[in-house]
Amino acid sequence: MKSTLVFCGLIMTFCGAQAQGKWELKTDVVPYLIEFDINLSGEYILTERIGVEASVWYGSDGFSYTDTDTTTGVSSNVSLENKQMVLFVAGKYYFSPKHGGDRFFAGLTAYHQFNVVYKQINVSFKKPQNATGVGVMVGYKWMIKERLVIEADLLASYSTDDLFFLLPSLKLGYRF
Repeated sequence: MKSTLVFCGLIMTFCGAQAQGKWELKTDVVPYLIEFDINLSGEYILTERIGVEASVWYGSDGFSYTDTDTTTGVSSNVSLENKQMVLFVAGKYYFSPKHGGDRFFAGLTAYHQFNVVYKQINVSFKKPQNATGVGVMVGYKWMIKERLVIEADLLASYSTDDLFFLLPSLKLGYRF
């Protein structure tokens, strides 16, 4: 709950600062191609070389099928549903910007992942724990006509549940 309030505070700060700098609204298109996850990001360009990004990710996974016992012939439904939300913040440094806050960048990240819904029927898997992680990211941002944003990046992250992962993303957005 505390992390949700901190995240909302960051979003309000970014919205209040909109008139003083450049604001971008983006979404990652990679999860839409693989599964139906939602990723919305807002980035505030503090200076020509420094940007701060906040994101909300919402995704689900699981399975559902009917299992039939071969000895008794009795059928039972088996399912697992897991819906998660991730609150993410990143600080970015742009090395050689052309329009301010664009081209090659590197950054530091922090996130908190928690389960929104977790349901099991006739299965017994251990419930995933909430996790907090930190990481580094590198990427490149293209500006088209100084308004349309295409951003490709790679995130390397380590979390409190001993999970290391590499996560590529391709974001499309608009700069206000």
